[in-house]
Amino acid sequence: MKKMQTGLPRDVDEYRIRREALRAPDSVLRVGADEEFDLAEEAADARLSVLRERLLQGYAETGCFPPAEPFHKVRAEIAESDLYRFLVTVPKGGLLHIHAFSTAPCDWILDIGLNEPGCHVCWPQDVDTANIRGQLAFFEEGTAPTGYRSAAALLAEDDGFRSKLRPLLTSCSEDEDIPDLRIWSKFDQVFQRLMRFITYKPIFDRYYPFAFRRALEDQIQYIELRENFVPLYDLAGNVWAGSQIADLYWGMRAEIREENPGFDLKLIYSGVRSLGRTVVLEALKEAVELRAQFLDRNFIIGFDLVGEEDAGHTTGHFLPDWIRLATLLEEKQASLPLYFHDGESDWPEDENLYDAYLLGTRRVGHGFNLFRFPGLEARFRKEGIALEVCPISNQLLRYVSDLRMHPGSGYVARGLPVVIGNDDPGIFGNDGLSFDLWEVVVAWNLDLRALKTILRNSLVFSGMGEQEKAGALRRWEESWKAWAEGVARLP
Repeated sequence: MKKMQTGLPRDVDEYRIRREALRAPDSVLRVGADEEFDLAEEAADARLSVLRERLLQGYAETGCFPPAEPFHKVRAEIAESDLYRFLVTVPKGGLLHIHAFSTAPCDWILDIGLNEPGCHVCWPQDVDTANIRGQLAFFEEGTAPTGYRSAAALLAEDDGFRSKLRPLLTSCSEDEDIPDLRIWSKFDQVFQRLMRFITYKPIFDRYYPFAFRRALEDQIQYIELRENFVPLYDLAGNVWAGSQIADLYWGMRAEIREENPGFDLKLIYSGVRSLGRTVVLEALKEAVELRAQFLDRNFIIGFDLVGEEDAGHTTGHFLPDWIRLATLLEEKQASLPLYFHDGESDWPEDENLYDAYLLGTRRVGHGFNLFRFPGLEARFRKEGIALEVCPISNQLLRYVSDLRMHPGSGYVARGLPVVIGNDDPGIFGNDGLSFDLWEVVVAWNLDLRALKTILRNSLVFSGMGEQEKAGALRRWEESWKAWAEGVARLP
């Protein structure tokens, strides 16, 4: 790299020329720099810029900057903004990072789910570590364990019951008293509270179609759902597991495609990194079998390990199981792409991203601490390994407080392939993608070129087959063009 002339300038023009020359390499590297816009897109980009600038002017006057505040405190303010309303209309493409037990807004649980016959709540206090306050489950009348009361009775007795239950199922202001290194305890307890609720078959059948339709309302056409394949149950003693669960999702997909033929859904089998190697190995075997059963439909597209990274086992801990997986795949002449949750950590000691790369991960969930490993980051950029960045999740789980400081801003600036995910919208309240997009547009100063590239990435780096991907990209490009033209016609 040739050294540039530095030192005090002779005149303004000379300094501006040197400064522009210094900026040029960074501008070229940035995500979206190679996007060529037509007149309609230029008009839409200008509108986005004006909406962002108006917000920044207001924040300068009030001294309050929402991306530096916990999302739950500013959600309503964001939703009222013209920029948010603008982003809701944008064709999003795909949602590649979302988990099955926290897919639909919590309002659905409180307003609809609690009314399901047989719904009970552990209330008003913990029974033991396996049955905690606010835990939901279904029982025949008179058969609920000690400590559980019917939701119907609790709702009848207390008009404020829903408001008392909500903080136990969501990220909220009460969490601010929890130390940073303990916030995952609250997060894990929410999943414990919901486990026997979401896996109740009559709830499962209604919860997920609602969630998928809600995503469609936010212009999301494609979803890759991290699914744990925990068996379902009903009060008659029936159990659904494995391929039966996949069949249920496939049926939901078909139903929604009758209304919206462009919608698509795929599943990523998710093991849990905190569990022992024996459990994870069995999960890998089941994932291989399920992928094979649905291979003609490319429905089960891969495997992931989820859960708190800092407290769970490292990705390398399971090396003997990755070796066994290689042997199993060779014996069966099968495949199981990997989509690892890795780098979701503040700690420099967390080196899971090295293992994710060596094991051939297709994408990385979060990749928050990739910036600590510049050589590895260069490989991700060169080889096109996309990062599923989840800004609101990272903030509420205390990896970063001010989203201006989120490393994703640097990944965009350095040209890494990035997509945006919402992670656990049922808990965080960031349903759809518009909330997360609002945060990064405002905090990272994204223009429409960067936004377009990031949204296209959600299809380019998806687990779709090549023909599926080509069709999805064509439909998205058509939707994007129509959207931009519509924006350009606005007064």
